Amino acid sequence: VFTGLVILTGDKPADGGRNELEDAVRTLEQKGVTIVIRLCTNDSKVQGFYRSIRGSSIHTLSNDQDEARRVTRHHPWLSYKSSLHFAREFSLCYNPLLAKLGTAMIPKEDLCDFLLCVFGGDGIPLLSDDNQDEYIRSIETANTNAQEVFDPLQGRESPWIDVGKLRKKYFGWLA
Repeated sequence: VFTGLVILTGDKPADGGRNELEDAVRTLEQKGVTIVIRLCTNDSKVQGFYRSIRGSSIHTLSNDQDEARRVTRHHPWLSYKSSLHFAREFSLCYNPLLAKLGTAMIPKEDLCDFLLCVFGGDGIPLLSDDNQDEYIRSIETANTNAQEVFDPLQGRESPWIDVGKLRKKYFGWLA
């Protein structure tokens, strides 16, 4: 059973509200609730305030362009689409890899799970040392078969994955 709470906000709590907010977050975490704070402002003080609140199940997101910038710092091979942003806003709890996109590189051993989340289906094999070529071909096929959608950073439609950049990042080689 999953429980999630999405909070939309454009401001910080009133004076003294930080402790109350952190207490509420801890209480909800103890009950297994995942919290997404969706910031509706570009105010850096508000963003800094919410991003400084730590918890294992609290996630802070801003607009899709800001999140695209954060995500592509760790994943330059990924086009950050609106559909991925919506998934992060409303279902982070279902896939912890989505929750961590803006803070760290997806570990190589979790790449298959992430790509299955992006492309759906079961066309991408598990990665092993023996099947790197097959693995890359399956990503190329899924990428080709997927509909291109608007990328907020590039300002145009593009494929989900830049396979050359993915190869270089995870396998250290280009083809």
